Amino acid sequence: MPQTLEELAGWTGESPEQLLSWQRAGLLPEDEGTPLPARLERVRLIRFAVANGYRDEELAEIATSHGDMIGPFAEQVGALVGEPVCTLEEAAQSAGLDSGVLKTALAASGLGDERFATREEIAAAGLIKNALDYGLPHEILTQLLHVFSDATNKIAEAGVRLFHLHVHDQLRAPGTGGAELLKATNAIAAPFMALAEPAVVYLFRKAWQRALREDMLMHLAEEATSASSVPGELTRAFLFADLAGFTPLTEVEGDSKAAQVIGCLLRAGPNGCGALFGPDRQADR
Repeated sequence: MPQTLEELAGWTGESPEQLLSWQRAGLLPEDEGTPLPARLERVRLIRFAVANGYRDEELAEIATSHGDMIGPFAEQVGALVGEPVCTLEEAAQSAGLDSGVLKTALAASGLGDERFATREEIAAAGLIKNALDYGLPHEILTQLLHVFSDATNKIAEAGVRLFHLHVHDQLRAPGTGGAELLKATNAIAAPFMALAEPAVVYLFRKAWQRALREDMLMHLAEEATSASSVPGELTRAFLFADLAGFTPLTEVEGDSKAAQVIGCLLRAGPNGCGALFGPDRQADR
């Protein structure tokens, strides 16, 4: 079903006049076959590019010279976002939740710019309501959501950047560019996308196992000591380590090797780092 500019404006927050201007510049094609989520995401991506310094004329020139560079991303992101169902206020109301609480939770999750609710936001509103009903304080919930959002943002950014640098750039090296290069890159990216979410879920479960083991130690420490503690506070000790010869190591081996040494020390201690160096360097450790 084709969408009018007024409908697109209502879901995205852009004015119909702005959308008409982008349409006249060729940035917002009148394609009745494009699904609504992709159309909406195209508007958001244009706004994102403009907010990051691109003028409408520049975007139009790139499209003319190199093909549509926005459409493929609009299709990918739109498919992940899904169809708009209702407003955020309506999503909160359906869950029996105050709309301000839902918006605060979304903002803590880095989603403060959401303009509408899909089925996922409706489900999220229900989960937030359940967490609060179980007695989790609102401020603790927002802290937890912020941590989850920060961690998953780093995962996604690392995956996209590494793929861009080590796959996309390799395809670009022979001279391919523009929409043709983007199409080739996306064809390779699709199978990797199918692997990403199961991998994250698997690693999250493993991390939760480690966290529960650490939690057991906290319970044991509470019972083994007579020291009083304040609810909601932890007593921790900090260890500062000075790594001898770290600056020369960085100069000789490079930043990447130095970062590996830090990671190795954090995970396994100095005795577990021998594999990072050849036999001629191990005697110097």
